[in-house]
Amino acid sequence: MNKAQMVDRLTELLGGTKAQAKMYYEAIGDLLEKEVLTEGKASIFHLGQIKMRDRKERVGRNPKTGEKITIPQHKTLYFRVSDTIRHRLDEHS
Repeated sequence: MNKAQMVDRLTELLGGTKAQAKMYYEAIGDLLEKEVLTEGKASIFHLGQIKMRDRKERVGRNPKTGEKITIPQHKTLYFRVSDTIRHRLDEHS
């Protein structure tokens, strides 16, 4: 689901205008971003958690040349699916 589809769906569910739904959508994104940046994680009810992780410096390869390169230490985000969704997925397979 892309942003436009999400805004359309929010408009249907909550009523109001598309402009209001777009503001809700963007506000939720801003809240999640601030939570991850300040707390290192953010939970989304019944869906999962977004967490920040430190990646250590490592050696990689340039895929074109095969040359070894050093990938510097950096932070990355990962998503952990909630048990609720995981169980629902198992039921549908």
